[in-house]
Amino acid sequence: MRTLAIASVSFSAAVFCSAFLPGTAAAGAFAVAFSLFGILCFFLPSLTRRKQLCLAAFAAAFGLLWSALYSTQTVEKAKALDGQTLPVAIVLSDYPQTGSSFVSARGILATEGLPSLGIKIYDTTYTLSSAVPGQYVALTARLKSADTRYGEPYEAYLASGIYLTGSGKGAVTLGERVFSPRYLPVYAKHFILSVADRVFSPDISPFMKSLLLGDKTEFYQDPSLEVSMSRSGIMHIVAVSGMHISFLVGFLWLLFGHSAISSLLSLVLVWFFVLITGAPSSAVRAGVMQSFLLLAPILRRENDPPTSLSAALAVFLFANPYSVRSAGLQLSFCAAAGIQLFAGRIQSFLQRCFGRFSSSRPVRSLTGILASSLSVMILSVPATAIRFGSVQVLSPVTNILVMWAVSLCFSGGIAALLLGAIFLPAGKLLALPVRILVRYIILASRAVSAIPFASLYTCSDFAVYWVAGTYILFLLFLFLPVSTRKKFFYPFTLSVVSLALLLTGTKIRYDRYAGVFSVINVGQGESVAVFSGDKTLMIDCGSIMTADSAGDVAGSYLLSCGRSSVDLLVLTHLHEDHVNGIPVLLEYLPIKEIAISAYAPDEEEMLSTILQSHRQGGRSPPRRYFNSNAYTAERRRCQ
Repeated sequence: MRTLAIASVSFSAAVFCSAFLPGTAAAGAFAVAFSLFGILCFFLPSLTRRKQLCLAAFAAAFGLLWSALYSTQTVEKAKALDGQTLPVAIVLSDYPQTGSSFVSARGILATEGLPSLGIKIYDTTYTLSSAVPGQYVALTARLKSADTRYGEPYEAYLASGIYLTGSGKGAVTLGERVFSPRYLPVYAKHFILSVADRVFSPDISPFMKSLLLGDKTEFYQDPSLEVSMSRSGIMHIVAVSGMHISFLVGFLWLLFGHSAISSLLSLVLVWFFVLITGAPSSAVRAGVMQSFLLLAPILRRENDPPTSLSAALAVFLFANPYSVRSAGLQLSFCAAAGIQLFAGRIQSFLQRCFGRFSSSRPVRSLTGILASSLSVMILSVPATAIRFGSVQVLSPVTNILVMWAVSLCFSGGIAALLLGAIFLPAGKLLALPVRILVRYIILASRAVSAIPFASLYTCSDFAVYWVAGTYILFLLFLFLPVSTRKKFFYPFTLSVVSLALLLTGTKIRYDRYAGVFSVINVGQGESVAVFSGDKTLMIDCGSIMTADSAGDVAGSYLLSCGRSSVDLLVLTHLHEDHVNGIPVLLEYLPIKEIAISAYAPDEEEMLSTILQSHRQGGRSPPRRYFNSNAYTAERRRCQ
């Protein structure tokens, strides 16, 4: 292993371990221990691999010290301001986002006497809606440390460089606007998104903005699309990653040819693309690895994928050690490592299975997509099972169906945006075939999502045991003295059979009881499930002031219990904390009947949203029940 790889792996491993240490003092103590070990190795010339051990020890010590120093300068200073209400000045670093009851914006504290920390502010006066990046904002805000949200530990803000949140109290004043080159990617993204709105039709614009730029603001507003792509296992196509970087480089080489000049131009455009997408962990990782690949022939150096992967991880963790807690970073690097370790071997095995047809282009493409999907799953399944409580079993099937269309969609979308920025009618014309491809991708994802058990939810212990057992089976057969084909065939067959038995046993387990009551943990809200035999009753499904959707939590729980539908959904009243998760719940499984109690005229909009979501799923209208205290006019109209 090369010197850079040893240093990067040791540094990254130390940063990862520091996340589990009780404090900065413990990190400092371990750093001293690693430093002493490195010094000891240096003075033992007879020690095998002395230089490598010294380098690894010092890199680990640096990783621990850097994590402790970074924590002291960010999170610890943010905690010192937690709970204080102060007048603050903030320089915005992005365009504000408008919600239903507030406007939020990211920025940097620029108040004398306060640390320059990343902050996210919330304004209920909507004054921020007209602000732009680089503009100063003055307000009085109640500050909170960003390591907790809704009273629970929260890591996403820290991983993205936000260490404080501020709730505006009173008036917000917009100050002068300062131009800086650092905001150019933000301005460029804002312009490209505006072009996308004009070029693409409204039905595909949210998808295309997610695919091309990773902007999922509108994408998440369509629960049907989000759930179907999640269950079918292709959410990765709307998270900017190595796939998008590869598509971009291929598109650029198609335009400019494959030469040293085109490689340098591609390198510049790749990093501009990474920056305008917001530099998520998956994009930075892909950008670093692609840089190694593009520069290797120019510098006449060998491109070593493990070195580039470990270096990418070290660069990201040096910029922000807290990003090690990001689910996106963990999944991205697990996927990349899985491809490096297993994709080639799996594809060779699959091509041997096709015999004399293995050299044909369709077979190579098919085996390549399947090998990539399976190799990604090998290391990412434990992460998705732990972090998200689900395993997308049919992800390889969906990838085979849509990946060819995704590549054409990406290239066609970029071309349509470029033409649309110059001459709008030409961009709209080129967007027409892209629209057909997007509709196919969405249709395919919904078709796979509708298949029973497309995703396995690990809410139950049995599902966790199956995931662990599958890995043990493959490891066991890997070391048994059997042929290569049997090393894959036997554990795969046993895994599928055991999964079928697991799903059947789970359903039988719950069907055998006359009454099972489950209060589902949806945060501040209510959702109760009642099982009686094969019948399912749900009482409410909603939550507020929580990071998770009540519909996601309840839907995954019901599916993990072997439920395929809800026979009756009872809505006690139409407040958000009792019903706002229903549109998402309807995407997980059908609801046969809905019983609704009396509702006030001002709750008509919420009722219409629920019933519209039910109809959009292609389901027959539910029977609606109203109690004796229902408003007479409303009862007469609805019956």
